[in-house]
Amino acid sequence: MRGRGLVAVFVAALMVAAIGVGCGGDSDSGSTVAVSADVDKATFLKRAEAVCKQTNVRTSEGWEDFVKSRGGDPEKAFEGEGAENDFATEVVLPQKVKQVEELEKLTAPEGDQKAVQAIVDGYQEGIDVGEDDPQAVMSAVGVFKYAAKQAEDYGLRECRW
Repeated sequence: MRGRGLVAVFVAALMVAAIGVGCGGDSDSGSTVAVSADVDKATFLKRAEAVCKQTNVRTSEGWEDFVKSRGGDPEKAFEGEGAENDFATEVVLPQKVKQVEELEKLTAPEGDQKAVQAIVDGYQEGIDVGEDDPQAVMSAVGVFKYAAKQAEDYGLRECRW
């Protein structure tokens, strides 16, 4: 049981690190969130939370697979040059890309397009930075803080990571 507890603590720490400081601001990702008067905020929140929860689950599973592929010891899995970059590029960034793609497919409530677009653009900006500098994803100052803050302010709890 000690190993599972350690895994949970480590995954939580990685997720917190991944939402560290991002630049924020406007991003020109080219995406456009669809809007509909037929979708209320509660419905959108439920759908977006499901997307983000799945991202969190897949990231956690990816972490477990990553640790197993490096001998199974969570305390040693990130030893060695490039291990954090490998985790960022093999696990975190692909999951964030999938999250953005799934969030972009959702329809935002009328009047909330700007807020939802800011969340999506913030995650895309973090992805763009992380692709150029994978170390930034894993550092204490991470790349998803702006998006996570926007998501939290909008009411998304699962998307804070």
